[in-house]
Amino acid sequence: MQAIDLSKMRVIDLSQNWDMHTPGFATYEGPTIKWIKRVAFDKVGGQHIASTLHVGTHLDAPLHFITNGQDIGSIPLDKLVGPGVVVNLEGLGIGDYEVYTSAHFEEWERKTGLRIQPGDIVVVHTGYHKYYPSNWYGESEPDET
Repeated sequence: MQAIDLSKMRVIDLSQNWDMHTPGFATYEGPTIKWIKRVAFDKVGGQHIASTLHVGTHLDAPLHFITNGQDIGSIPLDKLVGPGVVVNLEGLGIGDYEVYTSAHFEEWERKTGLRIQPGDIVVVHTGYHKYYPSNWYGESEPDET
């Protein structure tokens, strides 16, 4: 793996805060955090933390979607750090229930004059942040996931 010179990059942490108020994915429950020891009484602090997967900021491995895909431990770190581009699709008039296609990205490239390069880490800005921290995930009907 080739070393990455971070002194020439602006490093941006995209992670969200994670606590007992973090919404779960779709119909999943959010995390629970229970104190089992308190410093004031037990001289040590301890918590029991329980959570489903898909809570807060996380990375899905290809194995999650592809039979025989890579697991998390097999993904080289240099694939997770590198040059990035933010593609703002919010202003393209795409509705909450529409699917983003390559045509949307091509339109963004035409409008901005920017190009997504091979190896770029692409952050897609959809405007869905307006729903956070609710657990709405784009379903058009209640309880649809």
